[in-house]
Amino acid sequence: MRQLAEATLYPVVPTWSDTFYDQESSTDHHWRWSGSQRASIALVNPAPETRIAHFATTVRIPSPAATASVVYPDGTTVRVRGGRDTRIARTLRLAPNSRETITFSTDAPAFHAPSDPRTLVFALVDTGFG
Repeated sequence: MRQLAEATLYPVVPTWSDTFYDQESSTDHHWRWSGSQRASIALVNPAPETRIAHFATTVRIPSPAATASVVYPDGTTVRVRGGRDTRIARTLRLAPNSRETITFSTDAPAFHAPSDPRTLVFALVDTGFG
């Protein structure tokens, strides 16, 4: 009961860096494109105690020759290859009253989709924070 109260009173709040565009959706999926080779998501824990957060996303890098790195707040790094969707997940321990950052960086070139004026580099698909 206490954990439910904490989660309700002090929800972990994700904050997307301004290099991500607004969320887009289809009937089955939701995603955000980044217009930059470097982007981040900050997870804010407003609670006065350590919180556990479950992070999961699918990294989409259209360029098959590209790679990406995902760096978690504890410094752990995961490498992802381009040309296919890669699901990643991690359980994070968020310090009390903290702002912890997950950083994404890639060597993927920017591209322009037909009839889309934005610069697109990589996308995060079906991202969840639990």
